[in-house]
Amino acid sequence: GVLLAATAGATPALAGAPRWRLTASATPTNLPPGSEGKIVVMASNLGDATMNGAGAPVTITDTLPLGLTATAILGASQKPGYPDGRALSSGPMNCKPLPELSCTFEEALSPYGSLKVIIAVRVEPTASSGADEVTIAGGGAPPKSVSEPLTVDGAPTPFGIESYELSPESED
Repeated sequence: GVLLAATAGATPALAGAPRWRLTASATPTNLPPGSEGKIVVMASNLGDATMNGAGAPVTITDTLPLGLTATAILGASQKPGYPDGRALSSGPMNCKPLPELSCTFEEALSPYGSLKVIIAVRVEPTASSGADEVTIAGGGAPPKSVSEPLTVDGAPTPFGIESYELSPESED
C-alpha cells in the first residue's frame, strides 16, 4: 500500500517532443575587414522525438550584421553518426535564392540529428562587429532564436576554448 500511495500522486511523464539547440559562429572567428568568411548555423534536435518536417516544414532564417554581404548559402541535414563522431548525411535543404537567407527542410529528423546552414560572406572594409540573428521554426518543436556575436577584426584568431556552455535539461 505504501508504494501505491507514493506513486499515485506522482507527476506523469511527459510525451516525447522534438527540441532545438541553435548556434551560429564565424569561420574564421575574427572576420578581417575586406576579406571573405563563412557563417555556420547548426540546429540540432535534442528532444526525445523525431522532428516532422513533412507535416510542418522547418525554416532557418539568418539576419547578418551590417557590413557582411552573403555571397552563397547551402544547407544540409545530418543524421546522428557513428560512434567515432562522424555524421551520416541525409540530404540537402531547400535554400531560397540570395539575398534571402532562409533554408527549409521538409523531411523527418530523428533525435540528435542536425541541420547545418553555411553562408559564405564578404566582409566589407567598413564592417564592424555585430550580432548574427538566427531563427528556427517548424517540425513540431517550439521556435527558437539566438543572437550570436560576430567579431570583425584584422587580428589573428586567438588560440583557446571558443565557448563554455551548461544547459540544464528536464523531461519538458
